[in-house]
Formats: sequence, structure tokens, C-alpha cells
Amino acid sequence: RESFGLWRKKNGMIKLSKKAPREFSGDLLVYFVFETEKKIVSCRNGAVRRHLKKAWKRGDFSGKKGQTFLLYPDGSAKEPAAGRVLVVGLGKP
Repeated sequence: RESFGLWRKKNGMIKLSKKAPREFSGDLLVYFVFETEKKIVSCRNGAVRRHLKKAWKRGDFSGKKGQTFLLYPDGSAKEPAAGRVLVVGLGKP
């Protein structure tokens, strides 16, 4: 599984969701991606991949181990329904 959804409850606890990324509308959706030799970091979600492509071109994200990229979906049908999307680099496979 390449993504997990997280909800923050009123009591401060965090709940992990098993919903598919497109169905998740919680606070934070997290994607884990590997660094690649290609020009674009691989991610199954097309909307997230488009954001990553822009970030890669600007040198802001390449998937290196520990690297993070936070985006705020605009609410359109093509974007994830989550409030925020965090992409975490895992380094080379």
C-alpha cells in the first residue's frame, strides 16, 4: 500500500484509515514514494503526480529518504478529498 489516511480526533488522537485514497476525506493523506532515476517521482494518484512533477522541475522534491512535500488539494474532482496531502520520500528502493 502506498498511501494512508489520517484523522485527527477531538481528543488529539490520530486514527489510521483503510479507505482508498480517493474516498478519504480526512485531515491528512500520506503517500510514500521511492526516489527514481526518472524525471518524475512515481505515484499512482494522477493529481498528486502532477504536483510532484512541478516540484521535481523546481528541485523541491525528488523522493530522497526523509524528504517531504506538503500540498493542499483545491477541492476539484481530480484532486484528493483530504485536507492535506503529505508525500514522504523513501530513498532508493
